Amino acid sequence: MLTEVRQKAIADYVLRNDVVTTTQLSQEFNVSEMTIRRDLKKLEEQGLIRRTHGGALSAGHSHDIDLRTRATTNHLLKKAIAKKAAEFMGPHETILIDVGSTMEALARELPTSLGLTIVTNGIMIVNALLDAVGVEVYLLGGSLQHVPQFLMGPSVFEKLQNMQADKAFIASSAFSFEGVVTDSNVHQAEIKRRMMKAAAQTYLVLDSSKIGHSSLNFVARAEDFDVIIIDDGVDMSALKISDGIRNKFVVASTHDITSIPDSM
Repeated sequence: MLTEVRQKAIADYVLRNDVVTTTQLSQEFNVSEMTIRRDLKKLEEQGLIRRTHGGALSAGHSHDIDLRTRATTNHLLKKAIAKKAAEFMGPHETILIDVGSTMEALARELPTSLGLTIVTNGIMIVNALLDAVGVEVYLLGGSLQHVPQFLMGPSVFEKLQNMQADKAFIASSAFSFEGVVTDSNVHQAEIKRRMMKAAAQTYLVLDSSKIGHSSLNFVARAEDFDVIIIDDGVDMSALKISDGIRNKFVVASTHDITSIPDSM
């Protein structure tokens, strides 16, 4: 990968995640931590990020931000999206669930009375479903990617290739104004594509902060999804997509979501 391309992808990744570690970036981009440190130095010189001990901050990050307020807002937003996504699940369906914090929120909102079968490669998804009596859970086995805790490899690909699911719920770390879905992790991007191929219907689930960004690895285009679920913070006028694709969007209202996680 060209250095300039990788550095742009790193800058985009830091912008989306606000705070990252050198180890996390090394795993995401499959290069050494020494290479990451050189990249971060260059990006800081360009004013795109701020280096810290062991990682980096987005250029606009402020230590004075009320982290509790921000975490609560993010939780409520993801919960609203997850609740809306769960409405699309039917009795006795086999559901493929991607990885990520929004997918974890979706797992916590699953109806337990429908007799669902959930298939995932995400450790956090399984953890969220440990007490979901009535939901059958299958974890796709493979080698462990520590950040963000998912299993990958040939065995995951083989299982998905031989699977026929009713629906796949796919997360997105980046959604361009033109409707291109990308991901910073090359392994999970491939798994997302295979999940989509294994399902009769596909649902893209994302929050509005992902709009207008792009990452390194192509996943799909907006037209490849049956439904796109997003929160009410989205500015639809900014999207350069056809009316047909706009009609795929289902907006989740955050106004009625008021609960705050106990851990906060």
